[in-house]
Amino acid sequence: MDQSPLAPSDIQRRRLLQVAGLGIAVASIGQPALASASVQHVASVALDRDVVRVAAVQSHPVADIAANLESLLGAIDRMQTQASKKDLIVFHAAALHSIAPRDLADAKKAAIRMNDPIVTAIGFKAMQHRVYISFSAYTTDVAWPDAIIPRQFLIGPDGKIALAAWQATHDETRPFLASVERMLERYVELYGRDAVLPVVRTNIGNIALASAQGAPEIYRALALKDAEIIIRAENAAPARWDVQASAAYNSCFTIAAASAVALHAAHNEDVSTFHGGGSVVVGPSGETLAEAGSQWEQTIAANLPIAHARAKRSTLQTHSAMILPIYARHLTLA
Repeated sequence: MDQSPLAPSDIQRRRLLQVAGLGIAVASIGQPALASASVQHVASVALDRDVVRVAAVQSHPVADIAANLESLLGAIDRMQTQASKKDLIVFHAAALHSIAPRDLADAKKAAIRMNDPIVTAIGFKAMQHRVYISFSAYTTDVAWPDAIIPRQFLIGPDGKIALAAWQATHDETRPFLASVERMLERYVELYGRDAVLPVVRTNIGNIALASAQGAPEIYRALALKDAEIIIRAENAAPARWDVQASAAYNSCFTIAAASAVALHAAHNEDVSTFHGGGSVVVGPSGETLAEAGSQWEQTIAANLPIAHARAKRSTLQTHSAMILPIYARHLTLA
């Protein structure tokens, strides 16, 4: 099947057909249409603790993946030798690959394999310290020989990959990178519809990995699939309002880890123009549980009362009978 990049109009046409199909499905239900519908929760793995201790590492990587890996592993060691060990440690999108690739050749040089020694080393640390670790990488895959796939990883305390989520939405500034949206048809053929926006059920909660900003439908879909903790691996400073809104509207804990500004600027550089910082942990009501105090390197930590949140979480209400037909009618092509 053709894996060539899709033009924006092709992607929008695909969206239109999908939403139109959903609208038709709603219209064809053989029961009276309801103004809203309840979404029932799927059975989750039993929690083995009431509170999940999380940390987000706001680091400034360098142009050397080996040095960045050493820094990442060292940060894990330091946190897990403290009295309050973490259950989940989150690194930002650029923690390994400091600079986003300029073109496909750049991306191919930076990409790693799914069984790369880098992944193995992080898995060993997860197993050594009995901690979940989330990080991002540009990857290759034998099933997609011509593609470079940005992935977010979640490594479990057993050292194995619990989830390796593709970048969901198409990045128009880097059309040479794969995404679920761009490769949707073949992606579904290989992995199934449920893998489009995956949620993994763990003993510390139902976890989803995402990086899209200003994409409320992505986060609502993850919440409908029972995500309780959403990890957002950001490159630059995340939009605080977006993080808080997506958490509050969907009753999810959200961890947004961002990169830091270099500790030392050149003598002629104005640090106020630098973009970085803004790491934050937000609760299911949109409340700030922890936040970076500056744009410099630091680690923020928070305790997530996951058991309490699960017990009081109400069933999400949707208004699909009203909304989906409007999508089908008004989603237009560029």
